[in-house]
Amino acid sequence: MRDDHSYIINTLLPELIKKLNEDREQYGDAHKNLGPQGQFADIWRKVGPLKRALWEGKTLPRESPREICMDLVGHCLLTVAMLDEETT
Repeated sequence: MRDDHSYIINTLLPELIKKLNEDREQYGDAHKNLGPQGQFADIWRKVGPLKRALWEGKTLPRESPREICMDLVGHCLLTVAMLDEETT
């Protein structure tokens, strides 16, 4: 049986770092334009399709549930970074 924590640290986090770097190249600092509220909107937009895939068994035409989850992690981390910046 796989150790999920090791998998997250050794496989998923490096994948996420790569994705965040690629997204930064494409979008730059656009996430700061609308601040945490904008990130909330991005998160909310992805929740509906994820629910349809996971709870209703629907096949999504564009993004897999895995891709959506990785995007959500990125949006959550950007939100935390902006919240932390507000408090410093």
